Amino acid sequence: MDSALPVIPPATALPTNRAFRKRKRDQRVRYQLRAIRAQCPFIEVSDAATLRAYAELEVLAGELYTRLREEGTVTE
Repeated sequence: MDSALPVIPPATALPTNRAFRKRKRDQRVRYQLRAIRAQCPFIEVSDAATLRAYAELEVLAGELYTRLREEGTVTE
């Protein structure tokens, strides 16, 4: 019997990694939403969509800045 472990192709691991990053991003958005609502109790329920869009932009901008800072700009 061959006791070697099966080889998992790298393409199989990618969706899990993407799913993990997406879950973490969503958690950061929810954290931002809670923090903003705690600091601004006057925000109405009708403002929820705008608030969520703002939180998503903040998280994405932070990720982009981090990536640019680490990798620099790429010009081909």
